[in-house]
Amino acid sequence: MLGSLLTELETLEALDRCHEVRAVVLRMARLASHGRLEAFVDAVGADSKLDERTRRWVLDLARHEPFLLATAEYASLQSASAGD
Repeated sequence: MLGSLLTELETLEALDRCHEVRAVVLRMARLASHGRLEAFVDAVGADSKLDERTRRWVLDLARHEPFLLATAEYASLQSASAGD
């Protein structure tokens, strides 16, 4: 259990350092929290301008909605603590 938690925290810390990925994940989290992630997934699936690797990454990430929401919560907590 503790090992799994540490791995998840390390993943969140890594996302915090990669601004581009963090922006995508947080946008997807916002869409998920408002029930609009499915429409985004449909748009990504239909976008012929995206390369296949990016498309697969986004679609795979969309299947992990709890992770997206946890990442948004973590980012919110990090922002709040930075403002202290």
